[in-house]
Parts: sequence; C-alpha cells; structure tokens
Amino acid sequence: MARESVLALRPDLRVYADFALEAELLPLRSWAEQRLEVEGEESPHGASVELPIAENAGLVSLTRRVERLVGFESTVRDSVRFRRYEPGQGHPPHLDEYEIDGATLVVSAMLIVEAPESGGATEFPQASPWPTAIAPQAGRLAVWSNCNAEGHPEPRSSHQAAPVVAGHKAVFLWFFYLPLSEWRAMPQREAALAPAPPPPGSVFTVIDDGVPTETLAPLREACARRGVIFRQLAAKAFGYSPEDRLPPFSLIYRPATSTAATHVEEFLLRDNVISFHEADPLFPCASPERAMERAGVNLPRSFPVASTEPKLIASFVERLGGYPVVVKTSGGEGGVGVMRADNEATLRGLLDYLVRANGCVPTLSAYIPEAMHFRVIVVGEQAVACYENPVRPGDFRSSPSSEADSYRADVPDWLAAPAVRAVRAQRLFFGGVDLLRHPSGRLYVLEVNFPCFFAQATLGGGVDVAGPMLDFLIERAKRASAEDVGQ
Repeated sequence: MARESVLALRPDLRVYADFALEAELLPLRSWAEQRLEVEGEESPHGASVELPIAENAGLVSLTRRVERLVGFESTVRDSVRFRRYEPGQGHPPHLDEYEIDGATLVVSAMLIVEAPESGGATEFPQASPWPTAIAPQAGRLAVWSNCNAEGHPEPRSSHQAAPVVAGHKAVFLWFFYLPLSEWRAMPQREAALAPAPPPPGSVFTVIDDGVPTETLAPLREACARRGVIFRQLAAKAFGYSPEDRLPPFSLIYRPATSTAATHVEEFLLRDNVISFHEADPLFPCASPERAMERAGVNLPRSFPVASTEPKLIASFVERLGGYPVVVKTSGGEGGVGVMRADNEATLRGLLDYLVRANGCVPTLSAYIPEAMHFRVIVVGEQAVACYENPVRPGDFRSSPSSEADSYRADVPDWLAAPAVRAVRAQRLFFGGVDLLRHPSGRLYVLEVNFPCFFAQATLGGGVDVAGPMLDFLIERAKRASAEDVGQ
C-alpha cells in the first residue's frame, strides 16, 4: 500500500507517494501519447484525450488500485482522461462539479505520469485549514473530494494547475460518480492528524478587483518558478470568515486600488502575514508628502488648497514662482486629475469647480518646464527597474516610452537613491516612484504609487519585476519565521 499523506481536511485531500513505478508508467504513457496524437483535443490549458480503460490491461490494473484507495467504484467507469501540458500551459481555478445520468462527481483522482523540470504544481489555494499544493512527481497520486458529507459542492476543492515553466507535465485523471444518496450513506474518512501549516513564504495571496492580466500573469509565473502557491481573492466576493485568515508567514499583495480591496487587505494583514508594509498600514504617522519631506526627499513646492479666497490663492501662486501652475486631485491614474493652469482665470475656474462645487482639496504645485519624467520601481532597498515617460504630443503630461531601450534594470544611482528614500519614508518596501529631472539636473520626486502598475517595465523592456517582488517577500517571511522560533 502506498504511503498516505493528508494535505487538507476541506476538501479531503490525500496524496500517495510512489503509487506507481516508472516501469509501469512508461508503456502506459507511450500508449496514451499515441492516442493523444490521433484523437486528442488542444486547448490553452493543454492537450487531452479520453482513454478507454478496457483497451489496456495496464490501465485496468491501475484503475482497480485507485478504486481500492477511493473505497468504491464509479457508476461512470468507461475512460480515464490523459492531459499533457507544454511549457507556459496551466489550468485556471475551477471546481470538478458535474452530473451524469443522475450521478454526481464526488471524488477526483490524479496520477502524475510525467513531471516537469520546473513549475506545474496542482494548487488548492482555498483549502482548509491551509492552502496546499501537490508537487508534480512522477508516480504520485492525489485523491480529493468534490462534495461534503451532505452531498453539497465543496467550494474549498477549487484547484488550479500552475503553469509549467520547463519540461512537460502529463497526468491521468479519474472521475468518480455516485448518486448522492449513496455518497451520503458512505462513512466519512477521518484524518489522524491535521495538516501542518505550509512552509514560510510558500503561499502568495493577491487581492483582485479588476486587476489587468498584465499584472497577474507575471506574478503567477514568478510563483510557478519558485514553487509558491498563487492565491487570487476576489475582493467583492470575499466572505470575511475566520477560515479566510492567511497561514502564518504567508505573503500578500494588493494590486487592486478599490476600497473593497483595501478592506480585504486590512482584514487579512496580521503580525505574521508578510506584505510590502513595514508597519501596520492602519495607523499611518503622516501624509506621504510630510513623511518624504522629513526624510530629506526633494519635492516640488506645493500647497493643499481648501479655500478659493483670492488673496490666499494669489500668495500660493507667487510662492510657486508664478504661472503656469499644476493642479492635482488624488485618485486618478495615467495623468487623470492632473491639470495645468496658465493664468488666473483658468485657475479660478478649476478651483471653483473642485473646491467649492465638489469639496475636493487639490494640491497646487510648481510647474517644472522641459523636465523628463521617470518611473522607478523599488523593491526592498533596491531600485529594480526604471524607464522614461516622455511628454505626450499636444499635452504637458507624460506616458511610458515606446522605445525598448528606455527600460533598464540597472538603475543609475542618481535615480535609485531618491526613489528608495521616498518609498522607505512611507514605511513601504515596494512602490513605483515618479520623478522629474530638470535640464539643470535637479531632481524632484512627485509621488510614490502603491500599488503600482509594475508590469509596464516587463511589457516595455522585458525587465523582470515580479521575480524580485516574490524573492523579497519570501526572504522576509523566512527571516520573520526564524525570529519567531528564536523568541
């Protein structure tokens, strides 16, 4: 009998190491590959084919052994699915939730036939008591329940195949169907011991609320390369249950900017959850501008405007060096909310609308002409990417460069040093820093964006940012875990 390990209680997830030997898998794999070549179906999630069990004596024997472990025979017992993944292929989160002729899919079993060189883990990011993953090792069998004891679908059985990074992955899949009356009458198996928490830094939770694929894809791939479970939470569907708490020393990042996503982050962050926050984000000490000023970061001169009183506004403009001036409101992206006033009439109109009509408190800043805008991505104490944002035609605002050579991983110190100082002044370990460089060489930090669209560095110039992000959080989790053990 193969050695059994319990990975989760919900779903009932068990793994059997060395269930099948290479000598019996090789001829089966060769036969399956031939059937796949002739009858297989291709999809973005790999190629697959249904293998008739009765046509191969080796598959008949293997199926009977799986049935003995599961404890019953499926009422639908004609075929086994063979699925093969190429590099870059995986499978998105899903439930095995089907019904055939009055019978429900209650248990799934997966046998690793060929293991990739890297990536390709089967992840259960919602499993209880902890998220878990099945490392792809040839001969390893995994069995999990898709329904609870009452016959209801088990949402925590949601699973996903991490992308294959190198090599190929191939699996056999058995699906066990029963009428729900028979399933409810079956005795439930109990685990002798509850699963241990996952290792520090092995679960990465991303809070999603309309985050673009360009952001999620490199994070998912970085996790696959490092054997880290990628756990994606939908902010608007989050249940705020105690079971939703994160494992000790797991990793979290909120790329979504919505209020809903922020609430989820605040619920999940605890002392032993590892994020890009240095301190508790619920208790900031000062506004970002004041924090950077105190850290010696050079900012453009600016004033918050809460009144449209003419003499007050005139004094602000004079101290900013006269017209033109920049008016900025918070919350916008891509330059939205940043306006230029070239004269008093324009400024009065803008401020009347923003302050008097809408109750905003915009910022009035000095306009820095003929300056180049840079974005610098900071991770930890390092600047890992930078690129130019040239001024748009017919506009005073800027946008990311379309030239690949404008993107760099070797950030010059004159850009890196103020960017890192600005991020750390806000008690963060990650951020996209916007800077202006005047033709005289004088450098101004405009703002630190957290979260930020870091994927632009990868899209525009092939600079990897997601990898350093994961590496920093993983190392921080390991240090925190070691310190916790030492206390």
